[in-house]
Amino acid sequence: VSLTPWSLIRSGYGGDDPLNIDLLDFPKVAKSLGFDYIDHEMFHFPPRLDQEYIKRMNNAMEVSDVKSAVMLTGGKGDVGDKDPKKRRDAIATYKYWIDVAAALNCKAVRNVCGEYITIPYKEKLKYAIEGVRELANYASSKGLDLLIENHNGYSSDPEWMIALMRGVKLKNVGILGDFTNWTLERNPDTYLSLIHI
Repeated sequence: VSLTPWSLIRSGYGGDDPLNIDLLDFPKVAKSLGFDYIDHEMFHFPPRLDQEYIKRMNNAMEVSDVKSAVMLTGGKGDVGDKDPKKRRDAIATYKYWIDVAAALNCKAVRNVCGEYITIPYKEKLKYAIEGVRELANYASSKGLDLLIENHNGYSSDPEWMIALMRGVKLKNVGILGDFTNWTLERNPDTYLSLIHI
C-alpha cells in the first residue's frame, strides 16, 4: 500500500499548497502516517530535475525508511494522439519521467490515454496501442512496468481498456484502476455517437 502525494499535496510545483508540505518532506510525512511506500507525481517536481534533487529525494526516502512505488505521469500530451508529432512529443516527455522513475527506484509508471473523445473509438484504440507499446518497451528497458489508468473518455469504457491491453500484448503493461474515474464527464455528448464507429 502506497500513499500518493495528491492525498496531501494539493497543488503542483510552485503552487500555493494548503498544507504547505515540501515535497522533500513527503517521505517523512508518509512514514508518520504508517506508510512504507510512496508514489511520486511529475507535477509536484520541478519541470526539469538535476541529479542533486533526485539524490536528495532518495536520501529523504532512505532516512524515512520508505520506498518508491509508482511515478504518476500524464497531462502533458497524449501517447495515443492522432497527430504523429504530438504523439512523439508526448512519448518523449514521458520517457523523461520514466528515467526519473528509474532513478527513484520506482516499480512502475502510471500514464493515461483515451481521456478525450475527439476521434472514433477504433481509430483512437489504434493510436493508443501504438503509443502505449512504444512507451512500455522503453519502461521495460528501465526495469519498470507501465500502468494505464482509466481517466474519463474512452478509458472509462472497460471494453476499450481490455482491447487496449490485448492490443499491446506486453507483460509489463497493466491497468491502474481509479474507481472514481469510470465516468464520461469529458466529452459525454460525443461518446454515444462515436463509441462503436
